[in-house]
Amino acid sequence: MPIRVQPAEIEIPVDDPFANDLLGHREPIEALTTLLGNIEGPCVMAVDSGWGMGKTTFLRMWAQHLKQHGHHVIEFNAWETDFTWDPFFALWSEVSAQFADQPGLGSRRQLTDLAQKLMSLLRSGARGASLGLAVAGESDAAVTAAGISATLKDFEDGADASDHAGEATDRTPFPDSTYAEAKHLLNEFRTTLQDEASSLAGASSGLPLVVFIDELDRCRPPYAIELLETAKHLFSVDHIVFVLCLDRTQLAHSVKAVYGSEFAADGYLRRFFDIDYRLPTPDRSALLRAAMRSSGLVEHIGTRREYEPESWYAAPDFLVEILGLLGLSLRDSLQLMHRLSVIVSSIPRDETVLANAIAVLLALRTIDLEAYRKLLAGTLTDTDAVSALLGESIDRDSGANTTRIFIEGALSACVCVATRDDSTRPDLTMVPMLHGFHEVDEEVSAGKRQHDAESNHAGLVLACVNRLFDPMGGGHKYDLGPLGNNSALQIAMRRTELFPPNFSDSIVG
Repeated sequence: MPIRVQPAEIEIPVDDPFANDLLGHREPIEALTTLLGNIEGPCVMAVDSGWGMGKTTFLRMWAQHLKQHGHHVIEFNAWETDFTWDPFFALWSEVSAQFADQPGLGSRRQLTDLAQKLMSLLRSGARGASLGLAVAGESDAAVTAAGISATLKDFEDGADASDHAGEATDRTPFPDSTYAEAKHLLNEFRTTLQDEASSLAGASSGLPLVVFIDELDRCRPPYAIELLETAKHLFSVDHIVFVLCLDRTQLAHSVKAVYGSEFAADGYLRRFFDIDYRLPTPDRSALLRAAMRSSGLVEHIGTRREYEPESWYAAPDFLVEILGLLGLSLRDSLQLMHRLSVIVSSIPRDETVLANAIAVLLALRTIDLEAYRKLLAGTLTDTDAVSALLGESIDRDSGANTTRIFIEGALSACVCVATRDDSTRPDLTMVPMLHGFHEVDEEVSAGKRQHDAESNHAGLVLACVNRLFDPMGGGHKYDLGPLGNNSALQIAMRRTELFPPNFSDSIVG
């Protein structure tokens, strides 16, 4: 049964874009579609959201919804075109292809010729405009991007060639004649582009052409900046709307990578966006459950012999509860889940998985790598492991907190495995928390102590540890005795770092 390291793309049916909508995208998409239908002039919209929040799925659903309502739509993945080093022609090829498919629109060749001449002049001027950056040691790509940005801004401000008399080297990198030629080409390109966009709108009941640009924040910083400038200055005409899907915080870092750490990146980005829309934070549990299904993890775990629908220690959905209690970011949670998928796929069919116990170890690996390595080496106590993962304050007032019980039990059990001696007994000095729970449970059994929330918690942790060592066993409590040579958890821990069992024995034993 295959496991996906990267989750599969959600299917967007042509006739029902929201058929697989798990994150509530329909309402904002329908509202934004109404807005776009009323836009005539040039517009650049930013759809802002953090990594892993479903931006790409949102864009794909929106694009299909727009097509259903008669819009012409271009879907442009900036990251996939990053290798071209020329965002203008990468973007232009997509836009011009849209025009080529429409009857009665015959200026594509003219626009392409204008684009080639214009970009040649702009890049020539950009090298002069960015001389200061080059002297400062910036890369050629950053120099070009910054230079084109400055040159396009100069054109956008409306300066005439006559304005540059006597100050060509101060205001523009072009000689007067070349500057005039470049500005004339820019105006001619935009005028011709607007004529084509108007004709296209006329053929679709006045609806604008919508250009979606995704993954801008993943591009090389110079490429991202030049693509922004291109969309804003060269394609800013009536009947064309750009929708940029991005993580604004990450894009601000890209801007600073080109212009310097002190550059006012937020102010720079604001001038590009006419409308700024923040994608609502999706339901975390729904997103994680969707990721588990798309990765194949749920199906894979559900067919294992130790899985029982009513067993909280093995149920796939319990993983969502674990990640929720630990407070991992959504990005870290998704990456943990993908790594868990790889580990599960490496475990032979006849071996026990214990995916949720592995997930607890991976969470410790994410939050405190040093503590994780010490645990595997047998030099971290269970008390310190729990403190590293859950913090110093361990609230056990709610004795029925199954998730916390499992996390404490899983970490204590892992320490037992990592510190076992030749007789397979754990080093009791390394499990002071578990040893304390055992003493409390013994006192209750001997009638020396009343049953209370603390003793209930202790008994449940001990039972959890026993189930991890013997998944198919009953609800017995672990008595700090021998683990055996091939406990279920021992096998699972051997796979945590994706090493063959005989190699990782030296790490976890």
